[in-house]
Amino acid sequence: ILSGLSMDEEAGADLAEARALIPQIKDAGVAETLAAQADAVEGRIFAGPEPARAAAALTRALRYHERAMPAWVPELRLDLARAQAALGLDDEAEAQLIAGIRLLESQRLQLREGDQSLILLN
Repeated sequence: ILSGLSMDEEAGADLAEARALIPQIKDAGVAETLAAQADAVEGRIFAGPEPARAAAALTRALRYHERAMPAWVPELRLDLARAQAALGLDDEAEAQLIAGIRLLESQRLQLREGDQSLILLN
């Protein structure tokens, strides 16, 4: 919320505070999920002021979400592409955009096929 209000410094402080609490979580799976979500948030907060930091955080978030929460991957790829473009990495940014679009299309097709399966079961 703070980042959306252009209060990036405060958002970064909140993020640091949240990250400090993650090691206290006993369930390793939950801790891993929260760390990946913190990486995604970090990438969004610092996309403008620190695109290299944002790109590194978003890359970490992508590694987790590609296997655990694929539905979030297209948006993360868009965010990473923006950070890469800000760094002048146009080819890498384009590759992220293309990969994100392909994933969205495959998810859309899977949903359509799933809808037809549901119709047949009814």
